Amino acid sequence: MAGSVEELLDLLYTEIEEAKNAPLNNDRCVIERDRVLDMIDDVKAELPVEIKRAKDLVANRNDYIASASERISSAFFSASRTMASSFTSRLA
Repeated sequence: MAGSVEELLDLLYTEIEEAKNAPLNNDRCVIERDRVLDMIDDVKAELPVEIKRAKDLVANRNDYIASASERISSAFFSASRTMASSFTSRLA
């Protein structure tokens, strides 16, 4: 059973929600231990993968922002130099 952590947790929630009540107790239920433990193992296995994907996504976003900032700074500096040169040549 594989899937995203969110999907796995939804399956686990549904498993518990749909479990039969324990005799004479509405707060407790009977679940298939092996099935639920397998679901928890799947979540534990998938969580590091999803965290790595999220970290990679954030790193890529930060790289993109840094690159865009550098390009903007370069373009601004170039435009400023061009305007200063143009202004200086008009004064001469």
